[in-house]
Amino acid sequence: MTMYSKNGDYPITRDKFPHLIKDSEGNDYTAEHAFHNRRKFGWWDVSDKPEVDYNQTVTWKPNTRSQKWWEINNKTTEELYQDWSSGREQRNRLLIESDWSQVYDLHTLPSTERIGINGPNKAINLAKSKKWEIYRQELRDLPSKYPNFNECIWPKSPVE
Repeated sequence: MTMYSKNGDYPITRDKFPHLIKDSEGNDYTAEHAFHNRRKFGWWDVSDKPEVDYNQTVTWKPNTRSQKWWEINNKTTEELYQDWSSGREQRNRLLIESDWSQVYDLHTLPSTERIGINGPNKAINLAKSKKWEIYRQELRDLPSKYPNFNECIWPKSPVE
């Protein structure tokens, strides 16, 4: 689908094209006449916004001389960090939900067992606790392992 731009403004689609255009002499061009005379009034045909992957950004940068309309750039480290913001929220929630697996209850249990989330009598053994510790470390390592949030493969939580 072709888009249309006037004076370098962000392009519009055909359905948004003005239905009435007046020329400098006061003549009205309506509907199809306006569209077919678009170049006379400074409208340019513009290619569709290009598809890019999640590592890139697309910016409207009109250059009528070279007929280039869109600029594609790789995302900066800061932009990639921002992409991770919702991922960090999810990761942090999973870490909070698994905090119970790393808490010692020295008063009621031997030091080789830890307290579970379902109450002081629901303990897990050290081997299960170690699995949870590995899972939690994998969660913490996600942003450095996957700089692009969209490529992230979430670790599976240990099954009790």
